Amino acid sequence: SKRDTGDGSAATAPVAKAKTHLRTGIGAEPKTIDSTKSYESAGIEVVMNYCEPLVWYDQQTFKPVPGAAERWDVSPDGKTYTFHLRANATWWGGKLTKPEPVTAGDFVAAWRRLLDPRTAAQYIELPLHMGITGTTAYFAKLKAIEPVAEQLAAAENAGNAAKVVALEPQVQQAYTDLTQLRAGLGFRADGPRTFTVTLDDAARGKILMKLAGFPILCPIHQPTIDRCEPRSEQGDTLPKVCTWTDPEHLVVNGPYLVTEH
Repeated sequence: SKRDTGDGSAATAPVAKAKTHLRTGIGAEPKTIDSTKSYESAGIEVVMNYCEPLVWYDQQTFKPVPGAAERWDVSPDGKTYTFHLRANATWWGGKLTKPEPVTAGDFVAAWRRLLDPRTAAQYIELPLHMGITGTTAYFAKLKAIEPVAEQLAAAENAGNAAKVVALEPQVQQAYTDLTQLRAGLGFRADGPRTFTVTLDDAARGKILMKLAGFPILCPIHQPTIDRCEPRSEQGDTLPKVCTWTDPEHLVVNGPYLVTEH
């Protein structure tokens, strides 16, 4: 800090080195602080502090301002949005020995995880509302397999082994098909720092930019999730090793780190 010496010059004043805390309330115990699965205000409040989405919003105008993306371009037809990530956007915390760069692939992984029905995310339809290319067909396919998946779950709960054997291959194949469909949806990484989103309708661009800053669409650190919650090659959940959102494991790209829960 500076203080006026009285003669027009400035001298440096000593700065007190005291710990400072800002305490805020979130209202309740979060049901989850998994960025993809969060859905109630308490959990989203925590996620907002540890993650940085593509954009933030100006508190006066509510217009999008740079977040993880330092800038973005829109194609002449209004259907393609290209987000250019900051070079100094980093992952930190958890088991990392040093910060790692946030990449466009981290956003691709997060959005695909959101769309995977096995994630059981409340906001799974966000990409559909944004009009992302391919999501209409994707959700039609998803809706078609829901009855079979429900029958399989009921058979498993009832201990009906014969029905499980009959239905399980159908559901497994459907999930495999969905995985392939997700890979072809209208969002991709065009290089480490270029995240591209294509829309079916240019009018949906406004919705895309209103949702691009929603914490549910934050990137994820896939290696941490894979280490804590591994899956088989077919995508089936394997025994859980750890909880990736626990303070000792959680890797963040936002301004704050969770140190205790």
